[in-house]
Amino acid sequence: MYGYVGKLLFVNLSDHTTEVKELPEEWAKDFVGGAALGARVLWEYMPKNTPAFDEKSMVGFVSGAFNNTPVFFGARWTACSKSPFNDQWNDANSGGYLGPMIRKAGYDGIFINGIAEKPVYLYIHQGKAEIRDASFMWGKTGPEAEEALYKEL
Repeated sequence: MYGYVGKLLFVNLSDHTTEVKELPEEWAKDFVGGAALGARVLWEYMPKNTPAFDEKSMVGFVSGAFNNTPVFFGARWTACSKSPFNDQWNDANSGGYLGPMIRKAGYDGIFINGIAEKPVYLYIHQGKAEIRDASFMWGKTGPEAEEALYKEL
């Protein structure tokens, strides 16, 4: 489907659920790339006038159009949400491993909402997503948390 995987992952931290939804073909044609596709998904699935810090507010991590292709510098991804600063659209894009890893995990985007009662992390393996307890990382520095996560996995 035009270079897309065709699946979106929705994660709700409040009720610890994950759901995979099909990416509509017309969205893949009309909203190319991370920011455009992210905007379309948030428009459809986030309730109108939701405050940025509300549990129904979403943050999306969307793979760019050229991830996992031979296009030079194609490994881009976009984080998108409602801005807590101005209550409007907010997006930022980056390169690196996350965009290709989203695709390799079997998704075009990952959209997270809800508020977890305790620290959690999202674990995706062979296309299956799980919300796991991250209490063992709480209070650690970045490198310490990374080491603890490596030991956990």
